[in-house]
Amino acid sequence: MARLVPKKSGAVTLMVGGWGLTIYLIQYLWQNFLSIVKENHSIAVGYIVVAGLISFAMVYRYGPLTDKRSINLVQWAMQLAAVVAVFLSSQYREATLGIIIVMVSYHTVPDKWKSKFQTFWRRQFPPKVKWLTEEEYIQEADVETRKALQDLRSFCRSPNCDAWKTVSRLKSPQRFVEFVGIPQKRLSGTPNRAHRER
Repeated sequence: MARLVPKKSGAVTLMVGGWGLTIYLIQYLWQNFLSIVKENHSIAVGYIVVAGLISFAMVYRYGPLTDKRSINLVQWAMQLAAVVAVFLSSQYREATLGIIIVMVSYHTVPDKWKSKFQTFWRRQFPPKVKWLTEEEYIQEADVETRKALQDLRSFCRSPNCDAWKTVSRLKSPQRFVEFVGIPQKRLSGTPNRAHRER
């Protein structure tokens, strides 16, 4: 900091006075903001709603942000607003401050460390596997079998399946027709021609 300060007589005084004035203005604005929110909360809420609607209209008209830095600024502003909301959500400031510290610390931890910790945690405390009873097994098997048969029926009715080729290879094509639900008129002549070719 000493290297950045210009080597002039009034530079240090201006810097210290500027910081003091800035802190005073921030404190003054914060006190006024709290008094406005407490005394005229309806006006504050109305201002927030109107500003939000105007912002939404501007984004809807000109499209979403595409610049990465602008997106980062919006993200940081929303995160800061969320942190302030968490801090003001309770009168027990120590608890809210602890929650904020935990959230910020978790956010700054690299994803590689998080995955290693999750792997270690799962090895130490594996999740409990709930075994199915015989009744649940039979019920689940019935449901899954019906679902698989319905999928097979839908595939056989779709254009991707060559139904005539499948019918010509079956020993009892009548059961296949009943399973798929193809009308008998659509099968007239075609299986006989297939049998003649065989």
